[in-house]
Amino acid sequence: MGQESIVYGYLLSAPWMSQDPSRLHQINQQVIQELPADGGPAAGMFWLPAPCATCGNRRNELVHFGATIDDVRLHWKPWLKNFEATLRRMYWLRVVLHLEANDLGEHRYDWSVEANQIIRFFEDPPRPVERWLFDGGPRDFDGW
Repeated sequence: MGQESIVYGYLLSAPWMSQDPSRLHQINQQVIQELPADGGPAAGMFWLPAPCATCGNRRNELVHFGATIDDVRLHWKPWLKNFEATLRRMYWLRVVLHLEANDLGEHRYDWSVEANQIIRFFEDPPRPVERWLFDGGPRDFDGW
């Protein structure tokens, strides 16, 4: 078994301009609940805020996540591919992920929704993100 690495971050969920501003948050919650119990990413690595009746008119929610990954050299590429497949099912504006790997250092990954994708959130029914801008660390650690 290889070294254990830590991955953590947040997803800034997208608002939905309607009578039910929590609609996209509810869909995101359903996507997370449908994830497997283990593997990557897994349902248990996400934390969603509870509904808040006294929080005013806020329309954005932060979905936090964190997990450990064994032997990141071998598992990072498929883990990242699965993570992005999950993002394609969700409604979000930005995702920030930090990877701390003892033998590979610390890396930051940023995903931002392309501006022309945001209109998809306001359709009825809404459609999730298909394209984004990406900036960040290595997508695999082959040769490190």
